[in-house]
Amino acid sequence: MRTLSLNARRAREGLAPGEVEVLLIEVTHPDLDAPIRLSTDPTERISTDPLVYGTRSVWRGANPATEPFLFALLSAEVPGDMEEAPATATLALPRAGGGGWRRRRAGAAATAQ
Repeated sequence: MRTLSLNARRAREGLAPGEVEVLLIEVTHPDLDAPIRLSTDPTERISTDPLVYGTRSVWRGANPATEPFLFALLSAEVPGDMEEAPATATLALPRAGGGGWRRRRAGAAATAQ
């Protein structure tokens, strides 16, 4: 696995200066009343009180007006280029109250739901 900065990803993918890669994440579980939707980009202000940023998208059937993907500070380690290796990614979320980062590994089966 390797961690790439936003600038490195832009250079690698040839993104134009006005374009930004955004990772949208949807977490579902039978114990949740509604899916948790997260975005890696503070695309727009969702509300002012409380101050919340996020990304509006129709991905996975979300209603952009009422079900935005909320901005979360996280980093992603993308899989390497090895053909025989399993398709996994690692997400790192900051711990509540500080204290570093918490890493979670997600395989292809976990992210395809």
